Parts: sequence; C-alpha cells; structure tokens
Amino acid sequence: RPGNLGVELRESGLEPVLALRVTASEPTGLLLGQWLNRADRPALTASFSGDGPLTDWHGRFEASAGQLAKLAGEVAMSAAADTSIAVSGNAVIAPLLPPELAALAGDSVPISARARVSENGVIALEALSIEMAAGQLNADLALTGPDRAIAGHLRANLAQLGPSSGLFGQPVRGSAELIATISGNDDRPRLRIDATGESIGIAGAGVSRA
Repeated sequence: RPGNLGVELRESGLEPVLALRVTASEPTGLLLGQWLNRADRPALTASFSGDGPLTDWHGRFEASAGQLAKLAGEVAMSAAADTSIAVSGNAVIAPLLPPELAALAGDSVPISARARVSENGVIALEALSIEMAAGQLNADLALTGPDRAIAGHLRANLAQLGPSSGLFGQPVRGSAELIATISGNDDRPRLRIDATGESIGIAGAGVSRA
C-alpha cells in the first residue's frame, strides 16, 4: 500500500482561529530503509494537529518508525506583535542508533525548546534542552540588528561519561563539560570552545581534573 499525505486547514473569525491537521504515512518502509540504511525497513507514520486562536494556539505532534522509534509532544504558539513558539516532547530513538550512541541517548530523551520572532526583527532560540543518559545539552541563539549580530551558547554537561565507553572501546569514568560561545554576525561568526573534565579515567589511566 503506497504512502499518503493529508492536510486540513481552517481559519475563521475576526480573531484569527487556526485549525490544522497534517497526517503522513509510508507503510512500505522504503523511505526510512533507504534514509537510515536499514534492511528491516520500518514504516513511517506522522501527524500534527492543533486548534485555537493564534494568540493562544496549541497543537500536538506524533511520529514513529515502526516499533523502533517514537516522537511525541506538544506545541504552544502565541502570535501578536511578537510571535513565540514553545515545543516540548519525548523521543525514544535508541533502537535506531548504533549501540555506542544508543547508550549515550538512553531509553528516553526529553526535549524542550522556546523560540521568539520579535516585531523589531530579532529572531531568537531562547532555550533548547535535550536530556540524555550521558548528560544534558542546552543551547540559545539570537540574531539581532541590521548587521545580523549573532549571540549564542551551547553547553554539554556530561555528568556521567560511563555511557560513552562504547565510543572508546573500553570503560570510561568521570564527568566533562563543554561550552561553546558563538558571536560576531552571520557573515563572520566567531566560535570559542571551553572544556573541563573531572575524575576522567580510561582503562586504568585517569585525570583527576582538567
């Protein structure tokens, strides 16, 4: 049976009200099989729906790759002088990943993000959070002004390095933190990276703090 895509959209009233429903399916597994290079060819299903005034709109999304991976969450949007969008959800993706990466992700990966497009032209990813078995990833990014100045941060806090042992092929212990700072503008971005570690050990060789 071939895949399908369906879209329903309705807008009404003096105060804009949006009703949206998007569904997609590809039951043969050919798409994900080729994209993920998997012989088991998991079927793809996805949906996104929501209803409400644009000043206080709420929706929900779901996607799955057969029984191997699932993503589900909610979206909230407020469109006025500034437009803000908040997303929260949970991803189960470990069965799709190589074993060494699956250990880093864990069984469940909570995800949340908040973005804003301001009337003055500022575009900002105000917060991004991804929680994994190995630690937490946080980020923010803003483009401001006529010269498109960039200000952003990426912080990876790996409180437990044990799940990364598969990447090194031998047991690893300790914790590490990496902070990347982005500045400049979109023509000449600058990147600074700072990293620290504590009680790091790999197969008998250890570093108490770096």
